[in-house]
Amino acid sequence: WRAMKWLPLALCLAACSSEPYVIGRYVPVGDAGVPRFDAGSVEEDAGADEGDECEDDYADALVCSGFEAPLEDDWSELVETRRGSLGRSRDVVFDGEHALHAETEASSSSAVVVARFPAVEGGRVYMRAMLYIPSELPTNIMNLFFLGDDANMDADFEGIDLNVVDGVLQVFAPQADPTRSTGTHDLPRDGWFCLRMDVTLDHDAGTVDLYVDDELDLAAVGLDTLPARGTRQFRAGIDWSSEQEDYFEVFMD
Repeated sequence: WRAMKWLPLALCLAACSSEPYVIGRYVPVGDAGVPRFDAGSVEEDAGADEGDECEDDYADALVCSGFEAPLEDDWSELVETRRGSLGRSRDVVFDGEHALHAETEASSSSAVVVARFPAVEGGRVYMRAMLYIPSELPTNIMNLFFLGDDANMDADFEGIDLNVVDGVLQVFAPQADPTRSTGTHDLPRDGWFCLRMDVTLDHDAGTVDLYVDDELDLAAVGLDTLPARGTRQFRAGIDWSSEQEDYFEVFMD
């Protein structure tokens, strides 16, 4: 996979609502540099119970987890700081028997799973996840995903934060100018929705496209999206609750 230009962190450019759960998939490059997507029937795969998709269809992904196994089996590290709590839910699930459940009850808290992988130094990466955010929960600045270099809370990080700010998506890249790009649509509440992120990794011409249920919500261009040492880490959950003291929770599948 090191020789390929396209390195999906997660990939689903078909209708997300009909795809199996996955956070990560590698797809080879087809003619003229266009990604080649599998056209297999989802219905044929559903209920087949032929094993873990992450070990079969998505074995070449940089990161893949349906949260069916204990979190420590699929992820490099689990982080809970201050009033953050991380676990698996059986009550709010999109597919399978479990979903990731992250919650915080104070500012400067986190509850996040971390994946590390060999540095990706260019090309494009994709992230795809199903999210469920209960209604009436404030989102001052809730950081749900991070893609970049090793995060260090004692120093400026390099990479991309994907936040929910006052109910809308926001991309924060401290090494870019501007540092913040914000979407325009309120996110769905009390129901599962598909979130996709398409990132071009580049120092000067980086791009970040965010899709909610296959509708483009944010398109940021001309960003520095590539850390000096390459992209080597992905975090999912509540990576940082910023200054929000109020309770917040999110489910991912």
